[in-house]
Formats: sequence, structure tokens, C-alpha cells
Amino acid sequence: MTADDFLKPFTLRIWVKAPLETLHRAWSNSSELERWFVHRAQYFDADGKPVPDAVKGGTYRWEWIEGTNDEASVIDVEESKIRFGWYSNRGWVEVRFEPHGDETLVELSQGMDQGTEDERLAAQVDCKLGWTFFLANLKSVYEGGIDLRETDPTRVPVLNY
Repeated sequence: MTADDFLKPFTLRIWVKAPLETLHRAWSNSSELERWFVHRAQYFDADGKPVPDAVKGGTYRWEWIEGTNDEASVIDVEESKIRFGWYSNRGWVEVRFEPHGDETLVELSQGMDQGTEDERLAAQVDCKLGWTFFLANLKSVYEGGIDLRETDPTRVPVLNY
């Protein structure tokens, strides 16, 4: 593999034994997002008013336990897909949901459109590792109720915060 391969958008997939509606809400509702992903999540409508759920044309602010945060656009919210800006809108993340019986395939794709080659490369490599953990945590939380994230902000840097 070359650096160019890592600059291209990537896709990760995981099967979760939960209905599409539950997993969509896990991504689109602030309090649900805090159960398995970020320490604090806020969504805002197009006028900047806080709302509990992601809305197309709105924005979000996500904060991790050690204090880093991302603020970007909510590009699209549909029944089977959510698309966010990423890295302050220098990239994007799209999550698709495909139900199959009592399970749902969650497919996450990410791409970086802006920044230097080194910045984009670092974001793609770091995020692929991070998303791998957080998708596993999504499965763990919604199938077994166990949150695998680190809860002590003094124990960073670690993978699971």
C-alpha cells in the first residue's frame, strides 16, 4: 500500500443485532451518541438552536473525554443514512443502515477533501483506527450493554476514549 491508498475514502462495516431505527437513533440523537461514542454531543438546527436530534442543514458539536472536539455540518439525515461533515467540514462521514432480519449492517465511510496531504493522511489513518474501535463499541453497547470506552481523561492517549 502507498500513502495514496490511505488518502482515498475508506469504508468499515459491522453487523449489529438491533433494529435499523435503534441504530439510526444511536447516531442521530445526542443522548444516544453519548452512550457509545463521544463524551458530549450537541445538535443544532439551521438557525443554531439546540435540538436533541440531527437535522439536515444543521450542525453538531461533539466532545471526547480528553477534551478534543469537532464541530461541523449535518449534511443529510434519511431513514437509512446519515452524512456529517468531519474535521470542521474538511472531510465527511457517511453512515448507512441496512436491516436484515433482527440485525442491521452498519456501514461507515469517511473521506478527507481538504488540508495538506500529511494532514489528510494523518486524519484518514487515525480515524480508521478510531472508527474501528467505536463501531465495536456501538455493537457492544447495543447488544450487551457494555461500554468499552475509557472514562478517566487522565489516561490518555489511549485508543478507547
